[in-house]
Amino acid sequence: MGQDEFGYDTPFKYSAEWYVNTYRRPLTEDKFVDPGPGIYEARDRECIEAIGIKDGDRVLIPGCDLGNNISLVRSMYDGLQISGFDWSDKSIAFCRRVFPEYDFAATSIDKFEYTPGQFDRVLALDFTEHLSLSDYLAFLTLCLNALRSGGTVGVLPGLTRRPEHINLIYPTSIAYHLSQFGFKIVGMGQQWVVGEKS
Repeated sequence: MGQDEFGYDTPFKYSAEWYVNTYRRPLTEDKFVDPGPGIYEARDRECIEAIGIKDGDRVLIPGCDLGNNISLVRSMYDGLQISGFDWSDKSIAFCRRVFPEYDFAATSIDKFEYTPGQFDRVLALDFTEHLSLSDYLAFLTLCLNALRSGGTVGVLPGLTRRPEHINLIYPTSIAYHLSQFGFKIVGMGQQWVVGEKS
C-alpha cells in the first residue's frame, strides 16, 4: 500500500473513521488556543454577512472542526447562542475548551439532537464537500426542520479537488436543491448561497 500526493494511504476511502482516527489524530493538548478566522476570512465573512445574522441569534454550525468559523462569527456579532457538531470527539473537545460558552456534540448529521425550529441560522462553510449523498440529503432535511420560519441557511461549499472532498457541488446546484426543499433563495455569491425557510 502506497501513499498519494496528499500523504493518504492508497487506495483511499473517505469515512467518519478515517476523519476521526487519521485526519484529526495529530490534534494535541498544546493546540487548545483560539484558531482565529482561518485562511479564507474574506470569503467566509461575505457569506456570513449575507445570512443576516443578528446579535443574540441561535446559530448551528455543522462540521465545526477546529472552530475557525466559530471564531470568525463570534467576532462579528454579540450574544450568539452557537451549537456545533462534528464526527471527531477530538475536534469537539477542542471546541469545548476554546469556546466553553457554546454547545457542541460529537455526532453525525442523522443523530444530532435538536428541537424543531430551534435555530435562527445554519452556517455551513466548507462542509458539504465532505458528505456522502445520503448525508447531504440529511443535512438539507436538518436545515428544513431545525430552522425557524424565516430562518436562513448559508452554504459555502469547498470546491478544491482533494481525496476527502467526495461531494463537489457548486452553489448554483445547492441553490436548486434548497429550493426543492422549500427554501427561498435570498442571496447568491460566486462561492456561496443563502436560503430562507418560509
